[in-house]
Amino acid sequence: MRAYLIMRATPAPTCAQPLFLLLFVWHSVNKLVDAAATRTTNAPSALAQYGSPAPSSDLIAATPCVYPLPSNSVRCSIDEAHLRRYNVCDPHRAVSMTELSVISKKLDHLYLQKDDTCLCRQETPNNEPCWYKFGFAFLKRLIPADAGLSDDYSSQYCPINRTNMARPTEAPIYRSRKMLEHYGYQFARVVRERWAMGQCNEDILFLIVMERPKQLVKNKANGQQPYIFVSVGSLVQERTDHIVTRETKTLEQLVNALNDKLEHGYTLNAVYERLLDQYAEMLTLADQTWYKPKNRSHVPDWAFMVFAGCAALLGLMALGLCLMKTGVRRGSQRGKSGTDTQRRWKAGFVGENGGEKTVNQVHMFIAGARNQP
Repeated sequence: MRAYLIMRATPAPTCAQPLFLLLFVWHSVNKLVDAAATRTTNAPSALAQYGSPAPSSDLIAATPCVYPLPSNSVRCSIDEAHLRRYNVCDPHRAVSMTELSVISKKLDHLYLQKDDTCLCRQETPNNEPCWYKFGFAFLKRLIPADAGLSDDYSSQYCPINRTNMARPTEAPIYRSRKMLEHYGYQFARVVRERWAMGQCNEDILFLIVMERPKQLVKNKANGQQPYIFVSVGSLVQERTDHIVTRETKTLEQLVNALNDKLEHGYTLNAVYERLLDQYAEMLTLADQTWYKPKNRSHVPDWAFMVFAGCAALLGLMALGLCLMKTGVRRGSQRGKSGTDTQRRWKAGFVGENGGEKTVNQVHMFIAGARNQP
């Protein structure tokens, strides 16, 4: 009887109750979606500028196609406002702020000296320095993956195969020193082209790998010290090529020498200062001796050497012919002096009238003697 009364007291379900529950669930889902969108908007590090989730640390170390641009200070881990003026990026937070401050102070001093030296005709935006553009890209390690990089990659064509690059590993082809150096150079080149620091290819990018790949370690006792790769624009390459001699090193050779110093225990701060000093010295010399292509001579140096050699040979041949003719003439005169006796009488016909009269009288006397019986 009590159960019957309870059942009678409970209202019978109607069609409005399921509809109310459905509206309640729909409203709750919308709130959750809005909250997630708000958190995504307020957290720029969660989304990459490529329209996809931020790449992993290994993916950044394997392909330059996802390496952050310096304009994204959050992804580049650049906290100080002064550093944002320069092209510096450290997505792995591989170096300290003290080391980054050394770079910024050195660039401040360098651009203060070269503030009035402009290389491109276009005006630099936002009061940027108009000398050569330097960029520093840092990596904790470099993973030369099989599908991470190709020689055809550039700023316009840089695909990302996220399926194959989900867990990038070192490809066997890059286990040699030469192949890994090529991978590092191509990595730096693509990053430089994507950054587009310069207006007329006057940019220079240093890619600093904090853990030197084992293929580039000459002495295992020194450990995995940092390693620097460099990539320069076409204008930088063109201006520095004409001053390279046996005594002057190329830009790549300067970096290789500093890599050896890093392996022997030099600090990064000392190498940064030495690197920028050497590059500034060589670039200044290139600017001072630079001349326009239209004033250049199209005749190479080896051609001048060939012409000089031919001229010297012709001179020796002419001298030899003169000596041969002189020797032959003297020899012929000595051979005829004892046999030709009539040349003494012929000499008498040349001279003044007195001499000719004497010779004629001698001939007449000889002729008269022959006619006597």
